[in-house]
Amino acid sequence: MSSYSIFNTADGITGDSQEGIAVTGTNTYYSNLISNKHSSGFGLHLQWTGTPTGTFTFWVSDKPNPSLTDDTDWVNDTTGFTASNPAGSASKAQHNVAHRHAWGRIKYVNATGSGVLLGWVPVNRHA
Repeated sequence: MSSYSIFNTADGITGDSQEGIAVTGTNTYYSNLISNKHSSGFGLHLQWTGTPTGTFTFWVSDKPNPSLTDDTDWVNDTTGFTASNPAGSASKAQHNVAHRHAWGRIKYVNATGSGVLLGWVPVNRHA
């Protein structure tokens, strides 16, 4: 089993993707899509550096092509995800997320501080 990075930053010159996204101010950040079409849940590892303070929430959608720019096509899943949130220092958290929706994603709203968010979900590769 390998892991898939859910927070990535594209290099503006080469277009290569680097793990992690820089957070600052009072901005909102979204993870990459997490497909969950063939299972009832997954493990989620979140990690952050620096001094961010903010809130993670988990959002789901069953639309074939949900909007990625805002929450229009998404519903906040308050039953299958309880977050450990950044509180001003570097840390990490492991979550077991239970949901049966086609798509999921993490939303992070930074309140103060700055740092880098990282996150991974396991990926089963069948031969």
